[in-house]
Amino acid sequence: ISFDPAATEADIRQIINDVQGTLVGGPGPLGIYRLRLGNGSDDVPDIEQVVMALDQQPLVTHVARD
Repeated sequence: ISFDPAATEADIRQIINDVQGTLVGGPGPLGIYRLRLGNGSDDVPDIEQVVMALDQQPLVTHVARD
């Protein structure tokens, strides 16, 4: 995932929390972060739905499944 340069830390944190994500890497040289989904329980969110939801966020400039 990558974010619009105008996104604040609070914006990024909120977007990640909204999808039950945890930052596990980044940003890399291209500004891309890696997320882990789920909160450690067996209740893991549907990855395709999460990707679609993130893609709709105005401050998200790129999202892809890894």
